[in-house]
Order: sequence, then structure tokens, then C-alpha cells
Amino acid sequence: MKRETIPKRRFQHNHLDSIQTWTRLVQEKVMDSDSIQQEIASSWGRCISSGLDPLSPIKPANQPIVDSRRLLEQNENGKLLDIARLQMKQLYCSIKHNGHYIVILTVLDGVALEVLGDKKMLAVGERLGVTAFGSCSEKYLGTTSAAICMTEKRPFRVMTTEHFAQDMQEWCCSGAPIFNDCGKLVAVLNVSNINYKAHYRYILDLTTATARAIEAEIKFRKFHHMYNKTYHYLTSVLESMPEYLLLIDNKGKIDHLNSRAASILGKSQQDCVGKSVVDDFASTYTDRCLECNAELTWQTGKGSTVEFTSLAKTLASRNGDNGYVGIIKPLGLVRNAGNKAGYTFSDIKYCSSLMEKVITRAKKAAVSELEILIYGESGIGKELFAQSIHNYSHRSEGPFVTINCAALPIDLMQSEVFGLEEGMFNGAKRGGNPGNFELAQGGTILLDEIGDMPLELQANLLRVLQEKAVTRIGGRKQIPLDVRIISATNKNLYSEVMAGRFRDDLYYRLSGMAINIPALRDRKQDIEKLFSYFIEKHRATMGVCGNIQITPDALKVLVDYDWPSNAREMEQIAMLVLNNIQTNCDTITIEDLPEFLVSPSRESGYSLKK
Repeated sequence: MKRETIPKRRFQHNHLDSIQTWTRLVQEKVMDSDSIQQEIASSWGRCISSGLDPLSPIKPANQPIVDSRRLLEQNENGKLLDIARLQMKQLYCSIKHNGHYIVILTVLDGVALEVLGDKKMLAVGERLGVTAFGSCSEKYLGTTSAAICMTEKRPFRVMTTEHFAQDMQEWCCSGAPIFNDCGKLVAVLNVSNINYKAHYRYILDLTTATARAIEAEIKFRKFHHMYNKTYHYLTSVLESMPEYLLLIDNKGKIDHLNSRAASILGKSQQDCVGKSVVDDFASTYTDRCLECNAELTWQTGKGSTVEFTSLAKTLASRNGDNGYVGIIKPLGLVRNAGNKAGYTFSDIKYCSSLMEKVITRAKKAAVSELEILIYGESGIGKELFAQSIHNYSHRSEGPFVTINCAALPIDLMQSEVFGLEEGMFNGAKRGGNPGNFELAQGGTILLDEIGDMPLELQANLLRVLQEKAVTRIGGRKQIPLDVRIISATNKNLYSEVMAGRFRDDLYYRLSGMAINIPALRDRKQDIEKLFSYFIEKHRATMGVCGNIQITPDALKVLVDYDWPSNAREMEQIAMLVLNNIQTNCDTITIEDLPEFLVSPSRESGYSLKK
């Protein structure tokens, strides 16, 4: 808000003119506005309109009682007082050697938030109600510099007989308005005394300068509050995000990073700030160049490998001091972002004591670092158990990588499992391709169908387990591993060892803790609960609404069936039943079940892959 320059005539006060004008006003009820300043004349006019008698004594008892607590809470007056009090004390200290003064802070409704200064002058003010939380408005005290400042919104002083009320005509007052950061008037600062000769003209300048200092402090505190608030929001957002985030200046130094990023780098957040991304973290075989979407590979103190996957340049500032917002992830998370374990033990549906014992054993295994070997028939849910174990362990935040040992030819499996060094074939990615073990850094790797792993690969796997490190195909450098291994099979591995199809030394390394998942036919108590779960899981997608019930005779058919492919088979049959069920029907009957379940001896034409 642009403030008006103070005209020179406003400093001028002719005591004789003002006393004559005031006497004529009192005696003749006529106000000669040409003999006094325009602002004084306007204030006197407002006093007359409000019914104020200039000769009536000012009685504090007639002034309203202000609730100080409510006043301080209203419109942030408490914050204003906290800011202004120190400045008021400094203002008083700069003038107190010249006489008896008080400094008054008045808010918009005319209430004084604070009055401080000389004891003698404080006593004078107290007799007129000029005290903290007393009303100093124009309708009680008449013309004052505070009242005029609030109306005119500029510095002003009122001297002796310029006051409307006779009780105030010994007073000399210099006031200056205080505006908030939005340019809105919030208060007036005033210096008063009762000695005309000691109320020097520079007092108005000092009062105005102090008001400006208060305004500056208001702006600074708001800026500081906004800065802290923004910093808090930024930090909270960075900390709450699952990514490993850091902010980098245009010279490649880390300005800020979340605790997840610091953790993967193996350092505290304080130790990372100010460090160079390239000089202090980048691996020697990267191009060490920061650019948008760069993949800068780092070797951390914990032996894990990470890289930038997204490096976005921030908007340019006025001085061009822009930088980057970077995301770093373990290579396993970079190239296999979907490698997450989605299942927990709560997803395993059962009610039998047999399964309760198995899950208790699995939870005990999860909190250890032993290798785990899961046995179970096809379709029983071995990967469901493996994911649940991962999510129950301290590695739950890490990746979960699955290798199907029976699905790939041996040459392709070598590169997939152990990785490929740069330059092994034309068009290979710079930096090479990480294998599944690298992708699982900090997490869990599931070797599914381990009984079908070729013997040649078994030897390489044993070396990885013994050395806790992996060497890429065509490479020489060992990459330290921090991986938990879970194996799963539907074969009897010991029999495979006896038959020479599986290495005995690898068998003993993998079978640190064995978990046997019983087949559905061995735990009939679980059939109803598991079947109901599959019905509920698929009913919406199959267009079946409502709470589905099953008749006792239909349930008996399900319980009597042997379920050779276990839960996988049951899920497919549940979907088939939902397809057969009558529209708007909420009950499953024998007629809705596949014929081969109801009449096993008859050829149904329904076959199920095992």
C-alpha cells in the first residue's frame, strides 16, 4: 500500500489558534475549521456527532470492560503484541531521558493492547482509562493521534488544545499506523506526554520508524512461518513417498533427501547433504553425467547397487540456480518395479488346526534368516506362502523376485538369474543387465520348482550361496548380495538327491527350515471356507450379486472330492459354478456344480490342467 508523504503543515501547531477555536466551539457552538488542521476539524466533527461533551470529565468507569483473553485471541492480536512489545520498549528507551512518556499500542476498535513507559505518566493515563485493555477510542477520549491515524491511515500528531476533550488538553501525542503484510491497517503506535516543550518533532519520526520496524517483523515472521510450513510439508511429502528421493543443485550436490534414500546409500541424511552425487557416490564405470532421465549407477557403502531412474530438472529461478529432483532405486526395483509381494498370511484361508501349525511354523521361519524350503503339491499355494513369509519378515520393504526354474532353457536362465556383463552381445545396455539376484537386493528371491533346476545351474547357485555374492556372465567383479532365499518344489528333493538329479550339498544349503503345506484332501475342514472365499472373490466380475449360500448336499460333494490340483483347481471350479448359477439366485445347489464332481464315474468332458 502506497503511503502518503506527510505534508509539512501537519507538523505545525499554533496553540493560540487552537485554543481560540476550541473556546468558540464550547461557548458559541461554532467550529471555525479554517483555523485548525483539516484532520483535527474532522475529528472534532465526529466527536460532536457522537454526542461527546468536551467539558465533561473522562471517567474510566463509563468505558466498557474488555475481555483481555478474548481480545488477544481475536485477529491475531496476541501475535501483534508479541512482535510490538520489544519495539515499544526500544522506542521508550530512546526517548525516556527527555521526560515522562508512555508508549501505547492501540488496535482498530480503540482498545489499548499495551501501555508502557514512565510511572508518573502511566498514573496520569490511568486516571483517564489509558491502560492496557482500556478503551482509548475517539468516542471516549475524543480527538487523539491514534483516532486520526486510524481514519487517515498515516502518521499524525495531536498537541494540547487540538484535543477535543478538556481533560486531554495537557497531552501531546504522536501516532503512526501499523499495516500487516497485506497492507491492511491493524493497529496504531502512539507516544504521549504532558509536556509540550518535551514533545519534540522528531518523536513522530521515531514513532513512524518503530511502526515500520513492527511491520517488517510481521512480514518476516509470516515469511518465516510460511518457509517452515513449506519445509515441513516438503519433508513430510518426501518422507511419506515410497520412492528414494533427493534434491540436487545445479552443481550436482545433494540439497535434501528423504530417510529412505539415505538408508539405501548407507549414510545418515546429515552425512549425505552437501555431498556430490558424482564424486562421492557414482560408480567408476558410469559416465558420471547428470542429465534428465539419466541412469547413473552408484555403488553404496552397503554393497548394493542403485541408479537414477528419473532425473527431472527443476524450473529455472531468476538467477538460474536450478537443479534436479532425482529418484534412486535398487536396480531390482528399477527394472522390476512389479516385483512386490502382494500376499500376507491373512490371505491364507483356513480353519483347520493342521494349517494353523503350518502357518505358525512359517511365521517363525519368516523372522529368521534361515533358507526356507517349501514343499507342496501343484496348486497348493507355495508362492502364496513365500510372499507371506517375505511380508512378515524385516525385508518386507524390499523386492520379491520369483524365478521359475523349470520355465527357461539353461542358456537364457544363466543370464536371467546371474546377470549379463556389458559388451557380452551387440546392443546390450550400457552397464550390463542385472540378474534376478541383483534385482532382489535387500529383499527375497523365490526359487520356484527348484527340483527342476538343471545341474549346471545348481553348481552356480551353490557358489552364490557360499560366497553371498554374484558374478555376472562375462564379468569378473563380484557383487555382494543381501538376499533371503526361499525355495519351493512339488518333488521330494531327498529322492531327487538319491537319484543323482539334485546336488546333495545344495539340498542341505537350501533346506535350512522345511515347511510342508498339506494337500486339501488332508484338511477337509478348510474346503468350505476356501470355496466361499473364491465365490466372494469372483462373484462381482461374474455378474452375481448378493450373499451366496451353499446347500448342505452341494457342500458334501465338494468335501468328498479329492481336489488333485488343490486350491488352483478349486478357484477355477468356483468360477464355473458362478457361471452356472441362476440369475437372481443366491444359493448354490448340486445342479450348479460340474457334473464330474457330482458323478465322478461319468465322463464329463471337463479336464483340468495339473
